[in-house]
Amino acid sequence: MPDPPDENSDDGHDPADELDAVQSQLQHAREDAKPELNDPLNEVSEALDRMQGEETDPRPDRLESVERELVTLRSDAAPETDERLRDALERLGRVQRMVEDGTS
Repeated sequence: MPDPPDENSDDGHDPADELDAVQSQLQHAREDAKPELNDPLNEVSEALDRMQGEETDPRPDRLESVERELVTLRSDAAPETDERLRDALERLGRVQRMVEDGTS
């Protein structure tokens, strides 16, 4: 069963905060995931870490790449993991909208 939403999940105003929330969901997904999904989930987390280490907002093409990988992983995920990945995708979508709108 997924954890309740974080206190900071109120449609975050900062892409960095939303990416932190995505990372948190991925961590929980790894805990729930089948062993064969752990390496791909780690790779997605590493990609997000690299994005967060940059001085500028995440690039839309990198966000789209992470989104595609999460969609692919959802197809192989158990229900608990799928729910966490869905939440991560929703948050990633918020980051994409923030970057596109330039609201960060």
